[in-house]
Amino acid sequence: MRLVLLGPPGAGKGTQAQALSALWGIPQIASGDLLRAVVREDSELGREAASYMDRGQLVPDEFVLKLIAERFRKKDARSGFILDGFPRNVRQAEALGTGLEHAGLKLDKVVAVTLPDEEVVKRISGRRTCRNCAAMYHVVFEPPAWECATSAVANSISARMTAKTPFASGSRFMTKPRARCSTTMAASDCSRRSTE
Repeated sequence: MRLVLLGPPGAGKGTQAQALSALWGIPQIASGDLLRAVVREDSELGREAASYMDRGQLVPDEFVLKLIAERFRKKDARSGFILDGFPRNVRQAEALGTGLEHAGLKLDKVVAVTLPDEEVVKRISGRRTCRNCAAMYHVVFEPPAWECATSAVANSISARMTAKTPFASGSRFMTKPRARCSTTMAASDCSRRSTE
């Protein structure tokens, strides 16, 4: 199965992709995950991606398509894959179609996941990611199991939210990493930020 899940951020594409990936035994491929992985490698490609990301710019389509094409060639993607949130625009879709055609592949399904705008805002504004281990949480739907933190920890939090949004003012942050946090760290080292 070669599947594309489209929809706005927060619509549940990633959640559904993870479930389908486990069910079908094929990889979930998300462009954001690929970019974060290549940046961690500290390779030439990683430094190029980081140069865009550090400036708050979008990484060019050609670069992202190159990463996705490389990912398609890995052994676990030979029997299928789930593209999670890519392509995001017509240009990316056309380039993906051309790339798949050159590789002798075709998509089986494209599914649009829809959600009212108000729900999208609610879901996105509550997202948090641990900077150290990349564990993802949501302040409403999956809050972290941490206790209130000191002001030093609260000051290390950066969230793309307004001060009117819960948790944005630093009034309730967490200090004890969840069991799934893969790193051992001081409480002040494990902080939160909004994800895209």
